[in-house]
Amino acid sequence: MAVKTVVSKKDCDCDGELRVKVERDMRGVQARRVFYIGSIIFVLLVGGAFIFHMLENWSWLNSLYFATVTLTTVGYGDLVPTHEATRAFIIVYLLVGVSTVLYGLGTIAQYYVEKREHEFEARFNLLRKGKFRLPTPPTMRK
Repeated sequence: MAVKTVVSKKDCDCDGELRVKVERDMRGVQARRVFYIGSIIFVLLVGGAFIFHMLENWSWLNSLYFATVTLTTVGYGDLVPTHEATRAFIIVYLLVGVSTVLYGLGTIAQYYVEKREHEFEARFNLLRKGKFRLPTPPTMRK
């Protein structure tokens, strides 16, 4: 999902500066989004671990392990909830948690792909203008 930042041409001297300013604003928004998604996933893991610890009386490590295995949909089957309340919680936890984790991983991947595309485009523009030279391959060196 692209976020549009409206910046007037009065803020910049030329189109190039305007484009750089808009891209910088968008990267800041995307970086904050990645941070928020990471925080939400962390809260889901810790919150799930807390609930599993309280309902099933598992150790903190086992509770965190079960929350991680549940949200990643691995499901080894080595820990199984025995209480009805835990099973009811897992229904909601899976629906909310798995969709959030999948959205978050997609958002994080999109951020890094767009970051690499921007770096590639910047290098390509320098190469096209003749300000950047590719290194000579070792087989072509004298």
